[in-house]
Amino acid sequence: MLLASLVLLGAASPAQEPVVQVIPTRLDRVTVYPEQALVERVLEVQFDRAGDLSFDVGPLPVLASKASFQLRVESGPAEVQGMETSIRNSTGSESPLVVELRERLDGIQSLHREVQTKLAGVEGQQAVLDAMVGSVANRAEPLTEVELLPILSLIRSQTETLDQQRAHFQGEDAKLSETIDELNRKIAAAIGQARPFQTLHVPLRFERPGTAQLRLLYLVSSANWEPSYDVHVSSDLTGVSISQVARVRQNTGEDWNNVEIQLSTSMPSIGLDPPQLPSRFYVLPYPGAPDLNGLAALGYDGGDLAVLDASGGAGTLSLSNANYQSMGLAASFQIVGARTVLSGGEPSQFLLTSLPMQVSPERYVVPSVSDQAYLRAEVLYSGDKPLVSGSAKVYLGPDFLGETHMPVLHRGDRTTIHLGIDPNLTVKFETLSDKRDDPGILSSTAHRTRVFRADLRLSPNSGPVEILVEEVLPLTRDDRIEISPVQMQPAPLRDAQSMKLRENGIYRWRIKLAPGASQRITWGYDAAFDEDLNPVFTER
Repeated sequence: MLLASLVLLGAASPAQEPVVQVIPTRLDRVTVYPEQALVERVLEVQFDRAGDLSFDVGPLPVLASKASFQLRVESGPAEVQGMETSIRNSTGSESPLVVELRERLDGIQSLHREVQTKLAGVEGQQAVLDAMVGSVANRAEPLTEVELLPILSLIRSQTETLDQQRAHFQGEDAKLSETIDELNRKIAAAIGQARPFQTLHVPLRFERPGTAQLRLLYLVSSANWEPSYDVHVSSDLTGVSISQVARVRQNTGEDWNNVEIQLSTSMPSIGLDPPQLPSRFYVLPYPGAPDLNGLAALGYDGGDLAVLDASGGAGTLSLSNANYQSMGLAASFQIVGARTVLSGGEPSQFLLTSLPMQVSPERYVVPSVSDQAYLRAEVLYSGDKPLVSGSAKVYLGPDFLGETHMPVLHRGDRTTIHLGIDPNLTVKFETLSDKRDDPGILSSTAHRTRVFRADLRLSPNSGPVEILVEEVLPLTRDDRIEISPVQMQPAPLRDAQSMKLRENGIYRWRIKLAPGASQRITWGYDAAFDEDLNPVFTER
């Protein structure tokens, strides 16, 4: 750890030797951000008379940003007159290699923040597109085919564009992250060779004799944290518990020993210039498109578009092991107790909170696509403490299943956790009939009939399960072809959600099976068309 000391030079006459006093500083608090950390040190200065006093604070990390140094007088009859930083090493000057690497690192980190901002913008556009789809799906009066086709074309076009942008920005994000890590390694290696450090020269003026309490703050790079989750699903799928964990790592050149640590998702910036006013306008990129609710952001004028305001007031929530503070788009967590994070050591992990979740387990089966039953659980988050998005490790009982992503969750939100294949449920699919019947003498209508069957069997070693089966019948965009379901046994679901899915050709069955039991499902369709036509079946 870098040991910070304070050398006080008294305001003495030319004939006197300056009074030198060494006063240590104490590391008090560290706030860790996604790419850097704010370090706070406290010190106490005593002076037995009124007048000017100069001192140097050091050694301080070479990775500390020069523009970020702040020295505040928290109490006492003193006033800071200014600050001046300098870098020293064994040769008395800063290594040119370190200077070059730090300048490159600053530029790459700026580009990284821009890419992350653009990626967040893509996700925001995706949310608007999802709202658009929901608006169309929830209309009281169904759209006609003529009205629906332009909307479907728009959705497809926007989705392809967003997918391309997302892939591009994610690739750029990965490349920049690799470059940042490499530059930090090079800086650490260069520091290890030259061992430069920074000092801070401060003139202080005392109004009268006394003691001044001061706080030194600075931003230092090569420090970061990320949230992660351990999701434990009970073996019988009766419950889910989730632990939110913070992984903190740093290679700043100074150890954080027994210090108060706060974590934040915000991205601090040293620049003080205000932003330029943007140009904002609405456009109609698709003239003649139908007027639908919820599509204003894509050029449509509607009244149901949800607008998110990120400028709301801050609030504080108490967590079991940490304090959570919501600040618009940023969140901060106060880790309870003094903690230690060593420079260059392994990442330190801190538990932020552990909360139970309600779970609704089911097996999901699409017989015509896969002969496997996929185990999944829909979880309802019932806690009062919002969860920040992050990677998640999923466990079923004692078994590690893999990693997924946990979205931002508030009370009442739902998400689905996929748990892999259930070996206790077997699925057998077969085609029972696939034929074309040409018309007779008194008709000109031909029929193409296809009938399928799936047999589901549950192992006797399993407990009772609930199975959701989904299959898709073909749709047609030509009114000269008529598709009708046939031989649907047992009858598919008819709840509101299932009936809505039928508009996309999706039919659903919900089956409950006891251990060792089996269930057969039959479904099919009849395609009727003029005998002179020869429609082609496609699947994608």
